[in-house]
Amino acid sequence: MALQQATYLNRFPTLRLGISVYSKDGEKLGKITNLFDDYFILEKGIFFPKDFTLRYEDIQDVSDDTVYLRLSNEDLTEWKNESYAGWQQTEGINTGRLSASPLDEYKDQYKGRFTEETKVPIVEEELNAEKIQKQVGEVKVRKIVHTELRHFTVPVTREEVSITRVPASAQAESLPPGEASFQETTINVPVMEEEVKITKRPVVKEEIRISKERTTEEKVVEGEIRKEDVSIEGEEALKRKKAG
Repeated sequence: MALQQATYLNRFPTLRLGISVYSKDGEKLGKITNLFDDYFILEKGIFFPKDFTLRYEDIQDVSDDTVYLRLSNEDLTEWKNESYAGWQQTEGINTGRLSASPLDEYKDQYKGRFTEETKVPIVEEELNAEKIQKQVGEVKVRKIVHTELRHFTVPVTREEVSITRVPASAQAESLPPGEASFQETTINVPVMEEEVKITKRPVVKEEIRISKERTTEEKVVEGEIRKEDVSIEGEEALKRKKAG
């Protein structure tokens, strides 16, 4: 399988025999009957009076088992004419190896529209630079919990009991009538003391802010490319012969 055919089959994997071919204008031209290395054959149909050869470069797209060409009906006008000389050498003309020319009896009709030429494509590779992102490092921020003992002073109040006995004075009054005396009684006097209760609450003391900044720099890349050139031999000799 030629490189050109393989390339287009990879690009259009559904390209195969028997699928329909349409012009750029949406007109059905026929079906593919043969696939060759550099071209394919389109069967004779309503549009063409004979089987027609097309290049893979003429394909615009292949979708839903249908081939869509880059060529419009106007581009294919000459091929509707059965007397067109191109029908005799369709393969060579459509693959670029020959230039189309009319039959002698039709040369006046096509005069000035065709010249004999051979097309030699000159190919050169191009470099394309693609950018991809990759990780070159990372920053880890980790919080560590420490425990430490804090000392601080808190004033507390407590009560102390002090008992003092004082002799009754001469002017002391006697007990009121009816008040109990000589009975055992208990008097409760509460003694209070403050105690310290420690509570904890989290308080934000500071914060860490992390930001990333992008910078753009020019980077020089290089790669080898191949390109074709032409070397014409015998051109000077032909010129001299023509001049002579």
